[in-house]
Amino acid sequence: EYKNIKKIGLAIIAFEGTEHLYNIISVLRDSVDYVSLGLQMVSYHGEPISNVDLQEIYRLRDEDKLIDRIVDINLDTNKLAREQETDKRNMLIHDAEDNGCSHVIVIDSDEYYTKKSFERALQFIDDNDCEITYCQYVNMAIDYQHILVFPFEKGMYVPFVSKTKYRHSFECTDFDRPSDPTRRYVLPFDRIDKRLGSDNQIHEVKHYTVSPHIFEWEDIHMNHLSWLRADIRKKLENWSSKKVFENYDDLIDQAVYSYNHFDLNAEKGKLKMLFNTPDHSVDVIKLPKQYIHPKVDYRTRLRKVKHYKKMLFLSMSADLDLFNALEETSNDTWRNIDKEKYPNVNAEFWTYTDAKSGEKSHVDKDNHIIYIEL
Repeated sequence: EYKNIKKIGLAIIAFEGTEHLYNIISVLRDSVDYVSLGLQMVSYHGEPISNVDLQEIYRLRDEDKLIDRIVDINLDTNKLAREQETDKRNMLIHDAEDNGCSHVIVIDSDEYYTKKSFERALQFIDDNDCEITYCQYVNMAIDYQHILVFPFEKGMYVPFVSKTKYRHSFECTDFDRPSDPTRRYVLPFDRIDKRLGSDNQIHEVKHYTVSPHIFEWEDIHMNHLSWLRADIRKKLENWSSKKVFENYDDLIDQAVYSYNHFDLNAEKGKLKMLFNTPDHSVDVIKLPKQYIHPKVDYRTRLRKVKHYKKMLFLSMSADLDLFNALEETSNDTWRNIDKEKYPNVNAEFWTYTDAKSGEKSHVDKDNHIIYIEL
């Protein structure tokens, strides 16, 4: 029970990486009021969502009851992929607001928070009526005990629970710490001041009326399962920024090989990635122990998808003894296909024949007959 938080939304961006969703949502489900997931059927680069990811999304809603609403995402494909990503985050904030949420956190499908720290941070937000909040995060790789060394000495930041009245803007500069350019909140301001900068130039500076609260690491941080995947290639192929690199196909091959051949026993190592770093490599270190313990093994969470086949048998018919006998035999064969032996086949048998004199072409759906006017 909170004073200022009326309803909390957890909104999730998911296209791939759905193997982590059960662990991520289940640990926070009792701490939030509304869980939504943005469903985008085609990636920023035109690839369709995989059937296994689509199946997992609906499984989470229909079987596990962890998702309240699946939000259909339709984006302006004329925009850059990263701009589309920003629009998608704003759509989910808007949806949370429409569903009565005063506060929301928008996360990706691989962002994991621990329950105790999450609820402790919520209590602080409520007690201080925070408008916008940010926290830091750690990028995990290979397993729950290896992490990437931050390219920024003081770490990276990500939006945490904030009021639903605020929105993101691509490459917004209102938040001045290292962060994802697709999710920086636009801060309200009441005037623009002119100040002399260290370069002896006059700069226009906004006077903000809202200051984000930035949580300390020990209070709350996000565990980014960024390089933990059942299929790391799928992540790389669907990454919104992959086309920033001209030779991204070769880099993806190198990154997959590096990932699959990493020495888990090594205290230090390197991974090839689609990063703008020397040789596209990032340092990896091993933590002294495992600090998070998700419920299920993400590597075995996803279920194989059956390839359903729909078959149509269309037979020309006539009111003759031979045709009637053949039609009856064919009809019995294909309408009564063994569902236990062929559960993935849906067969339909239709016949087409002459319409009676004076009748128009029409379809008898009950008996699967198409009558054609001569």
